[in-house]
Amino acid sequence: MTRGLGLLGCALALALPMPGNARPDSPASPVVGPSSLCFKYSRFDLVEGESAADFGAGTETMSLKVTARTGSFRIGESEIYVQPRRRGRLVFSAEGTSIYRTEQGSDVGYAVYGHADFLGDGDRHIVSLSGPSFTGGKGDAAIYRRVRIGDFSATKCGMRYLYGWDVILSAMEGKP
Repeated sequence: MTRGLGLLGCALALALPMPGNARPDSPASPVVGPSSLCFKYSRFDLVEGESAADFGAGTETMSLKVTARTGSFRIGESEIYVQPRRRGRLVFSAEGTSIYRTEQGSDVGYAVYGHADFLGDGDRHIVSLSGPSFTGGKGDAAIYRRVRIGDFSATKCGMRYLYGWDVILSAMEGKP
């Protein structure tokens, strides 16, 4: 029973955002823009009037909900996204980040590609953007242009969201 509770505690630790290099903050507290949100392989810049909350994570994937005046959307990051045969229509490319518009039925979303060392050579799908804020129109660019793929471990961020086995093992060892 004790071992099960220890693993449960580690699983719960995955869902805790980390401000800078500090100890976990409350996942119930939204981050209010303007602020930079850093993830394992990407960064998203919140603007005035946006807030981020509802963080969920696992060993290889995370998701976060962003709410704005005009609606909401989710940012998902994963080490294990299936790499599609067709990426969709390229809508933006800058600083090692390429963004493609994707559609599933009437739902519009964006797949964000870039390079991460763990993936080997080439760019891969690492971030997904989805939700009712996206219409496929020109206004979507105001959101997807604020995503970047890269190593932001040394970057000062308003909030750093951690996930993965390294977080679990650190929690098991009692490290912040």
